[in-house]
Amino acid sequence: MRNHHRIDVVTAYVECPMCPATYIGITATSHTVYARYRYGCLSVRLDPRNPAPFGGAWGLTIMEAHFGEPDDGHMHYDELREHTKNLVEWPAELSPRPANDDNG
Repeated sequence: MRNHHRIDVVTAYVECPMCPATYIGITATSHTVYARYRYGCLSVRLDPRNPAPFGGAWGLTIMEAHFGEPDDGHMHYDELREHTKNLVEWPAELSPRPANDDNG
């Protein structure tokens, strides 16, 4: 039997609250977790680079799932946590966006 471990995100912030809803998290090992909901599709990516270019948007896709309608693009943080709970352990609360986040 294979032992599956969730990715433990220690801090997370909202990059964009509207379409596409985008959340960025950092693990204890400084990997970046990038989650985006656009066109009814939730994708989660993992990037081991520190810092990850473009907030981890070019990382390895570790999850992709379709929810809602093709024009959906807004997802609350609680919804993100629920949809990814078997893969990612997100913090209970979001942190403020880092002041030095320059997206690249």
